[in-house]
Amino acid sequence: MKILVAVKRVVDAYVKIRVKSDQTGIETANVKMSMNPFCEIAIEEAVRLKEKGGVDEILVVSVGPQQTQETLRTALALGADRAIQVVTDVAVESLGVAKILMALAEKESPDLIILGKQAIDTDNNQTGQMLAALLDWPQGTFASEVTISDNDVTVVREIDGGLETIAISLPAVVTTDLRLNEPRFASLPNIMKAKRKPFESMSPEDLGVDVNPRVDILKVATPEGRQAGIIVESVAEFGAGQGTHRADNRQRRVAKQGSTAAMVKHRFAQIQCQDSGIAANLGFTGGGPNKSPHHHEHKHKQQKQGYKKANNRSQQGQEKMTHEKTHYKELAEIEEPLWHGFVGKQRLFSINDKKHARGLLAWELYE
Repeated sequence: MKILVAVKRVVDAYVKIRVKSDQTGIETANVKMSMNPFCEIAIEEAVRLKEKGGVDEILVVSVGPQQTQETLRTALALGADRAIQVVTDVAVESLGVAKILMALAEKESPDLIILGKQAIDTDNNQTGQMLAALLDWPQGTFASEVTISDNDVTVVREIDGGLETIAISLPAVVTTDLRLNEPRFASLPNIMKAKRKPFESMSPEDLGVDVNPRVDILKVATPEGRQAGIIVESVAEFGAGQGTHRADNRQRRVAKQGSTAAMVKHRFAQIQCQDSGIAANLGFTGGGPNKSPHHHEHKHKQQKQGYKKANNRSQQGQEKMTHEKTHYKELAEIEEPLWHGFVGKQRLFSINDKKHARGLLAWELYE
């Protein structure tokens, strides 16, 4: 059995694509080129079928400029036995490649043709289907598993609804999907052996194929960059388009506070207003019981909600209050406080660094 595998030279999958300044195509000068990843899978599958037995020869074919020779040498190092290069500087379209492969199939008489399902540069996904139509051969596209038995090929196809298993007779055309196999790496000894394997070059004219393009590319442009996203606090806010306004206000508040200590005081003032049963009155170091800078913002909310929550909290039992006394007693033992306050007019607590401040806030929020 003979297997023909078609491969393509493309811009490396890990290279960032750049558009030419005249917008006629993508920049390929001084850009790393490599074999199309789906073609690597096709080569690997052909080699595995040969290793299982029953395959006598693997013929690899590529269409493109003279530099395509490097891609074919890589395919030979991966396990192909012979290579044919169809040299042309024309950007050959899918139909032109299918006609070249049809001419080579009539000349070489392979039993199975394996291609990658698509090339990562044009993403056409057309050559395999066109080739099968021109040759009038059965086809198994998007293959995730290939099994050869006698004169039949069983192909497990990846489709939108899951997997589809079909049986087709040889000769046939198969296109490979990503999950068919994991391509191997070429070893150094195989790379050296590839230099001595048969290599043939020809032109499309030698095969009697016209590869002149039938599609004119008017313009190639870089996609517009994505705009920065914003975080909204509710669906209603998103629908009303107020997310940007809220984000700007939040940034202005953070800038106004100016320091971490100010942010801690501001956050604790919010806790004070939400739970006046624990924090009924606050004072700060350096001048008596001065109110927090943001105290008045929450005064109305304190009057509305604070006393009601305080009454509800006092009914929860003595166990919770005992835990609170112990917690504040530990905090009161900290020396050199940054700021202090009276809680419930009885318990004095102190905070002398940011770490304890964050711990107190977390305790108030989750306890």
